[in-house]
Amino acid sequence: MNKENSITLQISIFYLFIFILLNIFVLFQFKVSYLIELVLIDILLILFYIFLLKKLKVLTIQKEKELINSRNLFLRNIMHELKTPITKGKIVTNSFDDTKKRTVLSSVFNRLEFLLNEFTKIEELTSGFIKLEIKSYRAVDLIDESLDMLLLNSSNSNINLKINKDLKIDVDFKLFSSALKNLIDNAIKYNTNDKIEIIVDKNSIEIKNKGKKLKKDINTYYKAFNRDYEKSNDVLGLGLFISNSIIKLHNYKLEYKFKNNYHLFQIVF
Repeated sequence: MNKENSITLQISIFYLFIFILLNIFVLFQFKVSYLIELVLIDILLILFYIFLLKKLKVLTIQKEKELINSRNLFLRNIMHELKTPITKGKIVTNSFDDTKKRTVLSSVFNRLEFLLNEFTKIEELTSGFIKLEIKSYRAVDLIDESLDMLLLNSSNSNINLKINKDLKIDVDFKLFSSALKNLIDNAIKYNTNDKIEIIVDKNSIEIKNKGKKLKKDINTYYKAFNRDYEKSNDVLGLGLFISNSIIKLHNYKLEYKFKNNYHLFQIVF
């Protein structure tokens, strides 16, 4: 039981106790002649009790907002402070003559930068302050952008793309492309066949790959830091969480099916 519920329960028990005692006292002392007064007192007590509960709720909400704002400010400051040494580290690394050392250090700083970007996305999505810049974009441009993030292109031999090039979707370009990127990346990593399929129509975007059946319910894999599905060294188990959160922000829905040994992730508009 959290602190708010505990305080509410204590107040409820206290007023219930007073309420019962007062009723017993009035009934035994004054009998029925003061029944109207008793009812009025009861009503006043109930109204006062409701007022206290509302006041408690307002104070609790204000406290929660203060804590959330403090947390967000703290996280943003940390992430901002980390960016400078990572950037400087990458610059210094490029000046090394030793190729092996340069490669190792470059990999380390790239990894740190990747982690920082992932945590930045998490902070933005969970803070509740993110603002979408919704515009109408061609679906093919969104797919191309997501593939560019993966250093791929639509003509890649491992991708079978079926799309109406004139179809447009109302989205935040940067965020939605990132959601697509994560879904496509997972499909490629866990594909047991030669190709993945990306199918786009007026109602949905479907990403399909052959693979083994998931061991748990799909909602388990939508949680942050779940590495049962995302076991690659390049991820923290955040990909599906980030994609699902972004899709929800757009008031779209991410649906999942496993059919004939194929994983089907579908963004429904």
